[in-house]
Amino acid sequence: MEWKVVQCDYLSEHEGKNKVIRNVHWEVIGNDGEYTGRSYGSVSIPIDDLSSFVEFDSLDKETVIGWTKEQLGEVEVSQYEKYVTDQIEELKNPTKGSGVPW
Repeated sequence: MEWKVVQCDYLSEHEGKNKVIRNVHWEVIGNDGEYTGRSYGSVSIPIDDLSSFVEFDSLDKETVIGWTKEQLGEVEVSQYEKYVTDQIEELKNPTKGSGVPW
């Protein structure tokens, strides 16, 4: 599974700090050969304690993904990853379909 940050929403200024991230848009992608599953969402980042604030331009992907997963929690992270795995399995071994007979 690969977690990605799609976009960060930030406040231009908050409590004397610039570009304070407030919301992270994320996606998790899984691949198995020719099959790909994906889930997308967003999560709010608390800004009530900026004691460990990191300047926007100094942030890296791993830090923001860490914040994202922390806010989602282990259970929800696992659920999203399972959802992606289930998508891939459904593509590999379809259990339903649609169409017309002609």
